[in-house]
Amino acid sequence: MINQNKPGILIAGATGIVGQHLLKELAEQYTIYAWQRRPQRRPTEILSQSGDIHWMTVDIGDPLNVREATHLVKESGPIEFIFHLAGYYDFENIPHPEFEYTNINGTRYLLEAARELAPKRLIFTSSLTVSNFDDEGSVLNENSPADENFPYAWSKREAEKILFEYSQYFPVTVVRLAAVFTDWCEYAPLFMFLMTWLTPNWKSRILGGRGTTSIPYLHVRELVRFLKNIMLHTSQLKRFDILIASPRHDTSHNELFRQATSYFFGVPRKPFHMPHWISGFGVWLLDILGQMVNRRPFERPWMIHYIDKQMRVDPSYSYRILNWQPKPRYAIERRLLFMLEYMKSDPFTWQKRNMEAMHTNLPQGRHFLLMERMISLESSILEYLANQIKNNGTSFGLIVSQRKSLRYIMILLGRFYLMFKQVVRSRDRIIVLESARHLVLDLFKEGFEIEEMTSLVRLLTETCNKRFKNEPALHGLIDYIDYEINLTGQILIDEMESLYQDITGFD
Repeated sequence: MINQNKPGILIAGATGIVGQHLLKELAEQYTIYAWQRRPQRRPTEILSQSGDIHWMTVDIGDPLNVREATHLVKESGPIEFIFHLAGYYDFENIPHPEFEYTNINGTRYLLEAARELAPKRLIFTSSLTVSNFDDEGSVLNENSPADENFPYAWSKREAEKILFEYSQYFPVTVVRLAAVFTDWCEYAPLFMFLMTWLTPNWKSRILGGRGTTSIPYLHVRELVRFLKNIMLHTSQLKRFDILIASPRHDTSHNELFRQATSYFFGVPRKPFHMPHWISGFGVWLLDILGQMVNRRPFERPWMIHYIDKQMRVDPSYSYRILNWQPKPRYAIERRLLFMLEYMKSDPFTWQKRNMEAMHTNLPQGRHFLLMERMISLESSILEYLANQIKNNGTSFGLIVSQRKSLRYIMILLGRFYLMFKQVVRSRDRIIVLESARHLVLDLFKEGFEIEEMTSLVRLLTETCNKRFKNEPALHGLIDYIDYEINLTGQILIDEMESLYQDITGFD
């Protein structure tokens, strides 16, 4: 039941690190529409939240999915704020279709949704890494250009351009973030540092270069307070503005190493500073060896460029306009103590939470290749199916083609195709069962028989299976395609038939 007495907020990316904490903070005061890619990823503490939270499985890179979700939100009541926290990142630093699919196209689709919802303001989380900080002595501020060119920075830069374009329709604030961490760490590079420095490891005392590589770190609670201040001061903010959520201080590897080893071992350990060129050679060598045994280390050759680089930040404008600055007790140097106590007292949860944070956005290997082809071939597959239905009619068991328009049938096929994409992207079939149940209920109310519903899924499964196996880019993945496509079709059909039996009482 929607509480019409509370203002509404839409959070895209509600199960990410920032989304989780923002949702917990706002759930009592607002009706929240929490958009997520993977419903099973809701943390226990969020599931137990007593606030007015309405979960919706939405892939922002799919325009049909976004339009359907937007329609449901709009029917439920007005939206005051939209938080666009969803995004893709990885540590490969190579072009990846997800950067365009989610970070660029997904942003545009969400902004189109915002035009319908007419919020007081849309808040978008970008990154300080969109700006180049190579020059010694350079300091980033709110006016720094988005001039970095590696894939993630490029995608965020393009998204910021789109946000500026849409600010003619509603106010927009872009927030460029420092490295966000929690008391459990949950920031991948820092997690890998700690696991290297504090466990028996031949690299445990090695720091690359002079150990002066530094970036600013921001505790997630301070970021949530920053975002709340944007809401509080929205009427005084510019129609479009870029703010920086960061402390003034950047923390070096030397500082982190000294503080972490001091907390963990009782006394600080002395690091060994590996000269830049040797560090670079070592990273290249270990990466090559890792590729040979299919176990690449976290450190990648592109990271060599940043050895002994300092990201200096001056967020004075943001501090002043929001009347905000981070509290000393949430500084990384002090919160390391909390991290390490959690690491020692509950190592299983520590490892689990950090591995989940690392791999949330890291599709790799064969399922990435299949996902890439699914995205690029979607239009041609659905067009092929339209022609088959039109020309062959009931020969495919599609009795539905006699009762509904071809456009209607294609919309249904598109919804099922989205379920297949969600399974391949998340590697989890359970996530689509809820969507399948809702669809079966809708079709049942319209008078469809179960045979009519399942015939569509069978046709889509057979078509996808045949098409993907004929793709040169997927050569050698026949068994994997069978596993992903055929079994997904099977579980959908079985779930649909089970639900239909529960509804009708007939097997």
